Amino acid sequence: DEGYLERLRARARPLGDAVRFLDPVPFDDLPAWYQTADWVASASRTGSLDKNGLEAIASERSFFASNEAFLPVWGEAARDFVFPAGDGAALAARLVAFESLDADERAATLARLRRRVEADHDLEQLAGRLADLFRSVRQEILQTEEAPLERELGRALVVHAHEGGVHRYEAVSRVRD
Repeated sequence: DEGYLERLRARARPLGDAVRFLDPVPFDDLPAWYQTADWVASASRTGSLDKNGLEAIASERSFFASNEAFLPVWGEAARDFVFPAGDGAALAARLVAFESLDADERAATLARLRRRVEADHDLEQLAGRLADLFRSVRQEILQTEEAPLERELGRALVVHAHEGGVHRYEAVSRVRD
């Protein structure tokens, strides 16, 4: 939204060249774009798993966030990357601490996090988990003998994919075993 973007630009003006606003980046160009960053930070307070964070981690960039939804993604490394919302000093401390680690240790941590994102959050894994969930729901409904409800739930499964920066939704006529 243009109003939001203009408010952000107004807040950043006193910082001069330290903050740049970039044009939208096509989805296919994101991995190369993330590779140009030394680190990525997010101060989102939504509590949902932000795909930008997953993309940064998949690109083996240090990703720092105040969003607790990333705790399971970071696992044992969470202490290195999480900071309290709105606390710039804590973010700076996390950044300095992580960057002061041995280069091999940093690389190993980032590679381990990338593997976790690939294993738990790629589209194929997500599609499989959604299919399993819908099979489970369908089975539960069949066990309660509420067939009319099963027929209603069985009509549409929405699959979300991201192609070329555009969200695509696909309706599947039936969830089959």
